Amino acid sequence: SRAGIKVGYRAGDQPNNALSLGVLHPGEIAATGGTSGVVYGVQGQPVSDLKSRVNSFGHVNHTQEDPRIGVLLCINGAGIQYRWMRQMMAEAGLSYSAMESLIAQVPVGADGLSVVPFGIGAERMLSNQEIGGHIHNIQFNRHGKDHFYRAALEG
Repeated sequence: SRAGIKVGYRAGDQPNNALSLGVLHPGEIAATGGTSGVVYGVQGQPVSDLKSRVNSFGHVNHTQEDPRIGVLLCINGAGIQYRWMRQMMAEAGLSYSAMESLIAQVPVGADGLSVVPFGIGAERMLSNQEIGGHIHNIQFNRHGKDHFYRAALEG
């Protein structure tokens, strides 16, 4: 390269996240949680969804000769429900790391308790329906706050 040549780079948050995790090749997947939960995979050919439940676009290493298509599924509210659970159920001042210590004591699957995260509006993957968040399979003699925390994180 020559000195003085400016190099620019642009990509969205999820393609950049996949890049930072080394997700570059067909069949590789990155899953992240923030306000929403996102599953982002890489394909070697264009894909489409007639119902627009997923987005597809050129990935950070896409070329005409070696296509790399990023496919993004966004689950609205998956991350924010964890914050909501902390605000509504945790003792004042309980940190996320303390919640995670409690969660570690609960088996994967939260003993059957599930929390569905669709509580922040229309959900694209469900044909733009507003189904709201749901709590399923609560057992009053078995499930405690730690189960709710785990179910919200798994949701």
